[in-house]
Amino acid sequence: MAVLFVTLFVGLVCAGPELAPALAVPIWALLIAVALTVPALAPWLAASVLPRIHSIEISEVEIALQEAGAPIVVVPLAMQNLGLILLQSHSGQK
Repeated sequence: MAVLFVTLFVGLVCAGPELAPALAVPIWALLIAVALTVPALAPWLAASVLPRIHSIEISEVEIALQEAGAPIVVVPLAMQNLGLILLQSHSGQK
């Protein structure tokens, strides 16, 4: 993946201004190289890295992540309640 990224970046810096004048600025070439390389890393991240992440800690706040195999019951219940609230508010406006 590193070879792909470096090739894209160098290629865009060298040949980029011929395609678009904005690619003469290295930051745009870098952003495009990152955008084209990250999707190639997605399968590896999903298989190797994401299953090992159990929580995210920012400062003193820790967000616990649920495991992928666990059923998520909260989302359907929230959508059902939201639908009921919308129906009640809609029928109350008539």
